[in-house]
Amino acid sequence: FVFDASKIAALKAIVGDKVKKPTRVEVVTALIYKCAIFASRSTSGSAKPTLLLLPVNMRKRTEPPLPENTMGNEASLFAVSTMEGESDIELHGLVGQMKETMARFCNSYVRKFRGEEWLSTIKEFWKELSKLFIGGNQVVYISSSWCRFPFYEADFGWGKPIWVTVARCAISGAILLMDTRSGNGVEVFVTLEEQDMAVFERDAELLEFASSNPSALDLI
Repeated sequence: FVFDASKIAALKAIVGDKVKKPTRVEVVTALIYKCAIFASRSTSGSAKPTLLLLPVNMRKRTEPPLPENTMGNEASLFAVSTMEGESDIELHGLVGQMKETMARFCNSYVRKFRGEEWLSTIKEFWKELSKLFIGGNQVVYISSSWCRFPFYEADFGWGKPIWVTVARCAISGAILLMDTRSGNGVEVFVTLEEQDMAVFERDAELLEFASSNPSALDLI
């Protein structure tokens, strides 16, 4: 699914009435998450609780910030959720929850990743995160943004790429965001169970803002 700059601006305007300074990644992720929830409910006939796991780069958020060339995978997760039977799911609510949860995660955990505190902080964080999975009946999604990664600057001797994409993702419930070549739009790769995808890709709200499976030539 591809969101061009004008559609992203429209989404941000809708959410911006209720949430301060929504980002393009936040509004696009929230819309995908919302539509995936409704697709799952449509096929299962039940409103199960959901979790959206969001990776976060901790390099610039620790105190002091870690160098960009720090070795290792300096990333963690925070979660956005909906309750069982929850019917009032709005874009601004999901974006607001992303911002609040991210801020709470950074204040409670990321800024403690220093000195001798880091091991106990990691244990505390994973203990809290594991509580979200109690019951085991959640529908789980994981979203990652590769926006602003300089993929289109890569040159292996044949010039810069015309189109960058992913080959496949075998994880159901995965959402991956990447810049379009212009850098103004967002491409989103979504994997769902087949019956959920059949509903998801026809969602009227989604298709109001995104084009589905455009030709690669249309993205150049």
